Amino acid sequence: MKKHGPEISIPELGQILETYIKSSHNLNYALKITGHPGVGKSAIVKEVAERLNYFFIDTRLAFKENVDLGGYPVPDSESGQMIYYRPRFIPPASIPEGYNGIVWFLDESNRAHPTVIQTLFQIITERKCGEHILPEKTAIILAGNLGDMDGTTITDFDDSALDGRLAIFHLKPSAEHWLPWAYGTGIHPSVIRYISMFPEKLWDERNINPNPRG
Repeated sequence: MKKHGPEISIPELGQILETYIKSSHNLNYALKITGHPGVGKSAIVKEVAERLNYFFIDTRLAFKENVDLGGYPVPDSESGQMIYYRPRFIPPASIPEGYNGIVWFLDESNRAHPTVIQTLFQIITERKCGEHILPEKTAIILAGNLGDMDGTTITDFDDSALDGRLAIFHLKPSAEHWLPWAYGTGIHPSVIRYISMFPEKLWDERNINPNPRG
């Protein structure tokens, strides 16, 4: 999953998300957002989900294994078979009362173990996670970083079949669009003032990571 897709701004991503979430139950693909760390991928998805009154679930795939998504097997004394309990970090069996649907946000998708990435194909194509069926109105949205382009470690795994099931967009940092968004999302005022004065500092591509001794 190394493709980045066309570059889009924060307002454009918001419009794309709204259209996708409303119609995702009729689609056989998922939406994936790539971008540098900290540009607001998860915050924008959550904001749109709440605006549309969709129950929001944020699952970080970098910390999951294949068995985590499918559920742990438990012996059933009555049937003599193994059953799999539904994990609490995947969508529930039905849409929670009062909501229009579910947005399942799968973050750090390209930092996941290869076996987890294989499970993503079932989630997207069958709307199932192991034996657990997802509610019909479940919008599946993936996100990931850029690897060498932003100094993050990603899984070296490329699956053309999975890529073919993803509409991929690259969220490009832009102070012009970031500032209006930041005012309404609880970003500290001092950070907003700094970016207002120095918009070029919103994203600095130079390596500014400290050494192990700080």
